[in-house]
Parts: sequence; C-alpha cells; structure tokens
Amino acid sequence: MQSRKRRLNLNYLLDLAWQKRFHILVPLIVSLAAGLLLAFLLPKVYEARTLILVEPQRVPGEYVRAIVPQDIRTRIGTITQQIMSRSNLEKVIEKFNLFSDSMHQKMYMEDKLEALRDQISVRVSRAHGGADAFSITYRAGVPETVMEVANTLSTLFIESNLQVREEQAQGTSSFLDDELENIRTRLGRIESELQHYRQRHMGELPEQLESNLKFLETFRIQMDERKERLRNERNRLLVADNDIEQLKIGIQQGRKDATPVSPGSPEPLGGASLEQLKGEYKSLKSLYTDSHPNVIRLKKRIDDLEKEQSTDLAALGGKLEVTGSSSTAVNSMTRLIAERVRQRAAIQASINSMQEDINRIDQQIQDYQKRIERTPKREEELFALKRDHENMQAAYKSLLSRKFEADMAVNMERKKKGEQFEVLDYAKLPEKPVSPNLKRIFAIALTVGIGLGLTLAAARDFLDESIRHANDLEGSGLTILATIPKCRTRRAARRSTLINLLTLGSISVACLLTVILGYVALRS
Repeated sequence: MQSRKRRLNLNYLLDLAWQKRFHILVPLIVSLAAGLLLAFLLPKVYEARTLILVEPQRVPGEYVRAIVPQDIRTRIGTITQQIMSRSNLEKVIEKFNLFSDSMHQKMYMEDKLEALRDQISVRVSRAHGGADAFSITYRAGVPETVMEVANTLSTLFIESNLQVREEQAQGTSSFLDDELENIRTRLGRIESELQHYRQRHMGELPEQLESNLKFLETFRIQMDERKERLRNERNRLLVADNDIEQLKIGIQQGRKDATPVSPGSPEPLGGASLEQLKGEYKSLKSLYTDSHPNVIRLKKRIDDLEKEQSTDLAALGGKLEVTGSSSTAVNSMTRLIAERVRQRAAIQASINSMQEDINRIDQQIQDYQKRIERTPKREEELFALKRDHENMQAAYKSLLSRKFEADMAVNMERKKKGEQFEVLDYAKLPEKPVSPNLKRIFAIALTVGIGLGLTLAAARDFLDESIRHANDLEGSGLTILATIPKCRTRRAARRSTLINLLTLGSISVACLLTVILGYVALRS
C-alpha cells in the first residue's frame, strides 16, 4: 500500500487535537498535578538579610596611619572564615536549636555544619554614596529563627572585626618590638666593634694622619739636629784625644816650656754647640711641656755643658800661670792629662746619649711611617664598619618610627576610632518564602504538560498509517469508487458518550488544576 498523504491545515490540526485529546490532556493533568504536589510538599525556605556599612577610620590618615589591611574583600573573607569555623557555628546551632526536628535528628554534626554553611552567604557590595558595605543572608524554614540567626551573625561579624583589627595591630606592634630589639642588639654589637677597632688601631686612624705627618716632620728635624750635634761631639772627642797625646809626648820629653793646651785645640764648650742645644730646647718646648722626658733630658744636658765650660776656663787660667821648674811643669801636664781624660769621658758619654736619642728618634720615625702607611687600609676597614653602623642606625630609626605609628594605631583601635562595621538594615521577619518559586513551578508544569502532550499526539499521528478521510488518498494513484458513512450502533453511541464524558472530565480537571496552581503561584 502506498503511503498516505496528509494536508496540514487548521481543520486537520483541530481534528488531530480532538482525535488525540487524551494524549494531550493526560500529560497536562499529570504535569499540573505534579506541580501542585511540589507546591504543597516542598519545604518553604525563608530568607533574612542584614546590611552592614564599613565606616572609614575616624582619625585622619595623615595623623595616624592604619596598619590593618584596607582591602575590604580580603578582611571580609578572613572574618567569614572565622565566623564559619566549627566552634562558632556549633554555638549558633545550640543557641537556636537548629536541625532539631525529626528529619535532622540523625544527622552528624559535620553534616549540620556543612548545611548551615550552605545556608549562609556573605556578599560585598556598595552602599549609598559609594561607601563599602556587605550583606549577610541566611535561609531556613522558620521565619523567626531566620531573622534571629541573621542578626546574630551580624553581631558576630562586628565583634570579630574589632577583635581582628586589634589583634592585627597588636601583632604588628609586637613584631616591631622584636625587630627593634634585634636591631638594637646588632647596633650595639657594631658600635662595640667600632670602638674596639679604634682602640686597637689608635694612631693609625684616618683622622690622625695629619698629626702623624706633623710628628714625623718634627722627629726628622730632631734627627737632623741630633746628627749635627753628634758630629760636633765626635770632633771634640778627636780634639781631646789629640790633646792627651800631645801632653803625654811633652811629659816624656821633659820639656819645661810645654804648654797644656795645644795651639790648634778648639774651645770644647764653645758657644756654637751650646747655642744649638738651646735652639733645640726651644723647639721641644714649643711641642711638649716641661715634664716631658726629652725636655728634661735636654735641659740637664745644657746645665752640664755650662758647668763644664766654667770648669775648663778656670783650669786654663791656672795653667797659664804655671812657671818654675820642669818637675812642676810635668806635674802640671799630668793634672792636665787627667782633666782631659775626664773631659773625654764626658764627651763620650754625651756621644752615647746622643746615639741613644738618634736610635730612639729613628725608631719613632719608623713607627710613624708604618702608621702612615697603614692609614689607607685602616680607612677602608673603618669605612666598612661605619657604613654598617650607618645602615643599622638608619634601619633602627625607621623601625622606631614605625613602632611609634603602630603604638598609635593600637591605641586608636582600642578606643574604637579605627574602621568599624555599622548595621544599616537589621534583619526583619520574612513574610513570604523565597523557595520554592511557585510561579516558576506553575510555568514549568504548564509548559511541560502541553509540550509533552502535543509531542505525544504528533508522534502517534506520525506512526498511525490508517486512512480516516478520502483526502488521504489523493496523489496515491488509487481510484475512489465510493465512500461509506460511519454507522453508529447503540454500543458505539454509548462508547462515544462515555468518551465525551471522560473528555469533558479531563478538560475540567486540567482547567481546575491550572486554576488552583495559578492561584497558589499568584498568592505566593
């Protein structure tokens, strides 16, 4: 048999809807009944919300800088984690006797806590005027409990914020205290090292370079004077040795006219040598006090030379008056030899003393030269110590300033002058549930029922190969000889009447369910 061909027009669609009326009405009734059942059986959930304003710091920031993080989202997240902790939520559950009905009695505490966390939501927003704000929302089945829990959570948030801010301020202050003590210890250690370094290398420090150069120049001048005097004393020693030899020769020859003083003998204590000593004495006096060992030694030497000069003059005067016999001349020359020997011993002692002074001055010159040579190294080492000291001092001053700011911030938080939370809108008693959404249930039930019914009717018609009208054979190539009208028997009439009654009842039930579910949705 060839496939039938149908014309899709309004009459055909109306006829199809009437033929497949039960395929449309039954899914619609079932869907509406299910929606009405969900509307009455689903638990009602009420919602309460608290709006909290974040008040800025009351003390201007240029006077007291806050040390608590200013990112409101970060701090709200931190406080939320604290509020959502097990200990706090257990207190809320016990206080309001949550999850105490028969359906939740067998729940574990972990499940109750997880359910309560799902019922609480915190959202950061903007209040009027652009100020920071956030809302706390709580959903549950009992309106009074929902309101009380929402207000309790807002109180916990305000108290936790104050506690968190004070703890953070105190923690920062304590941390700065520890760091300040650490820096202070290190600074004291560096200062001690710097002091010990100066003591160990006293005389080689950079600031002593100029005085070291002056002392070095003074010692070099003294060295030149000592060497000049040493040459003079050695000349005197040679003269004294020559005089002694001449007197010994005179004694041996027994000359009566032997003179005690050789013609070429210089004045052993002449003014030139004494003047040099006096000049050196004046130079030392300009550098040292009278109690300095070098000044005392030079003063004693000048006094000895002056006494020696007086003694020599007296001896020479006596020698010029010597006359008489040869024995008397020999005796006189013998005394002169003894005198010259004493003078020579004094000159030798002076030479030894000058040599010691020269050695001492030379040692001092070497010491000061070494000090000057080591000064650049000491300067570099001292610079490193000073740099560490200055850096540590700068760090200490910076930490001290921050510690002062932290103490002021702690006092500000204790006096409630910092950033605070203020409740703008307290949670009120909810009048209608937010779940289930009956309007959405009504729209979904009606859409699903009609759509499912039409889909089922169209599918049955597509699968139905029967011929109900003569028009179904058009284009099939078959010739229609005659059409026989439908014969109605009593049984068929009764069956048609029953079907019509069922159709009317189904339509009435569908309309009644639609009206009831729509009324419930609108009243929600």
